[in-house]
Amino acid sequence: MKTRKALAVLLALVMLVVPFALSSYAATAPSIVTNADVIAYTDTEYFNPQGLVINDGTTDVVYTPSNKDFSFVPALNEPLSVETTQINVFYKNVACGTIAITVSHTLTGKLEHIGNGHGEYCLGCGQLFNFARHTIDVPGDADNLTFDHVEFDEKFFKPENIIPNDDGGFFVPQTQTGTCDVCGGKETINIPQSEKFLTIFGNEMTGLETDIVLYFYQIAVSLIQMLIGIK
Repeated sequence: MKTRKALAVLLALVMLVVPFALSSYAATAPSIVTNADVIAYTDTEYFNPQGLVINDGTTDVVYTPSNKDFSFVPALNEPLSVETTQINVFYKNVACGTIAITVSHTLTGKLEHIGNGHGEYCLGCGQLFNFARHTIDVPGDADNLTFDHVEFDEKFFKPENIIPNDDGGFFVPQTQTGTCDVCGGKETINIPQSEKFLTIFGNEMTGLETDIVLYFYQIAVSLIQMLIGIK
């Protein structure tokens, strides 16, 4: 009987003490009162806590760079990334809450010549955006299974900005160099069927005659490549 009374008294004390302790903790736990002024960033910037106000449990505390009791994750010296969606705020190493932010890529809006096209790199993460090829593939058969050659994309190259180069050979096609109207980059591609071997027969050949010449031309090229490969 005495044991039961003792347990009952202990239980009553616990029920009285626990709510008081919880309410006391809630009253002293730090929390965010006012978010920072800036919540939208690019990925070359750092979080700026200016304007942040927290309550340390008793009074409001305004963030200042000299107050070393504040800390953040990501840290203030860590560049933000587009994957960052919130800043964790701590005061005296105790979590106060989070601040929701948005981080976007840093794009200049100026396209530059890159490889066989143009695009722009993000200044923050280096990712390539808005890439477009300068040339288009031209089908070489009825089923569009292979490509005969490439041509300049007329969206980027005006005819007056495409200049033929006098560099063709008997079995080597002549090239042409174009300047892109968008990025100013230069591209050089072959002019289809510009080999001098094909011009010795004149321009009055029928379609069948052209096919025959091309057939023998391919045989000749293959033989030359084979001979070059023999040591």
